[in-house]
Amino acid sequence: MAVEVAQGLDTRLKNRVARKGHPAASRAFEWGVLFTGGCVVLGGYADAWAHGHTNVDTFFTPWHGVLYTGVLLVMVFFGATIVRNWLKGYSLNRAVPAGYQLSLLGALLFPFGGMGDMTWHLIFGIETGLDAALSPTHLLMALAFGLVVSGPLRGRWRSREANQTYSSQVPMLVSICLTISTFTLIMQQVHPAIKLPMPSSVSSRAADLDNMLTIVGIIVMTTIYMGFILLAVRRWQLLPGSLTIILLPNLTLLSFMRDNYLIIAAGLVIGLILDALLYFLKPSTNRAGMLHLFGFLMPVATFLVYFLTLMMVGRLNWSIHLWLGSTAVTGLTGWLVSYLILPPPLPIGEN
Repeated sequence: MAVEVAQGLDTRLKNRVARKGHPAASRAFEWGVLFTGGCVVLGGYADAWAHGHTNVDTFFTPWHGVLYTGVLLVMVFFGATIVRNWLKGYSLNRAVPAGYQLSLLGALLFPFGGMGDMTWHLIFGIETGLDAALSPTHLLMALAFGLVVSGPLRGRWRSREANQTYSSQVPMLVSICLTISTFTLIMQQVHPAIKLPMPSSVSSRAADLDNMLTIVGIIVMTTIYMGFILLAVRRWQLLPGSLTIILLPNLTLLSFMRDNYLIIAAGLVIGLILDALLYFLKPSTNRAGMLHLFGFLMPVATFLVYFLTLMMVGRLNWSIHLWLGSTAVTGLTGWLVSYLILPPPLPIGEN
């Protein structure tokens, strides 16, 4: 068997014809990146869940096992892709499809992040809370996560394909979802799905500071979500259900971090409402006014549902001034982000 494999490889090497450019990103390749990269992201959330629900006192845990199994899958997948495309005639520095070079860099960063993380734990111990979010080795791993899973988004951005079918749009939407999920994994301490509002009935400096941190988290998360979604709206005409595909899996993962499962139901309602806004407003570069209006209405609708959901289950003790004002601030934030994504045109003749 080994002899036959060696002979087959020798034949392919002899018949190898040099090719220019990059290989095309097939659907199978896109889903391969998303599956292996998604395993890593899920492993990251499983590890974060374990830190919040169990006593983790060692690097060698089942949760790290899940995470690094995903890492191994990513590295094997990209390694096999490079070898296969090199045998087809592509040079080694062009052996992955266009737009996926940074994903390859992310895969190459994994060994450094993994070994560094183990060494960091052995020297400085196991981090918890905010320490875990800002640990240098965790930030390096998060960077690698994001570079890998954002590959289909970058690849689709460069593609000339019409991208107006679900089969072509869904990989890009899942890529956005996983990329956002990488941000929210690291920044979960201030995410409103986890950092729920504290009662405002008790007037104290500590309560005011905690509530201000919650509002800052709401604004930061609004900026991240709106940046990615408006970027997609500017580039493509998103199909119905697109925003639910982006938001619901991310909010579902976050709901497990502090057992706030009501966020899943709220996420479904939010996704449906935002998809309705997308359908009726039809924001695009040719409808700049609608794009800016969408940038305002999307976070307003999101946080109205969020606060009303908390109110219905008795978990919102903020005054109407605080929660309604915070909602208005998210709308202004989304509106300003929309002008970064699609700024007004310059006067004619001015560079």
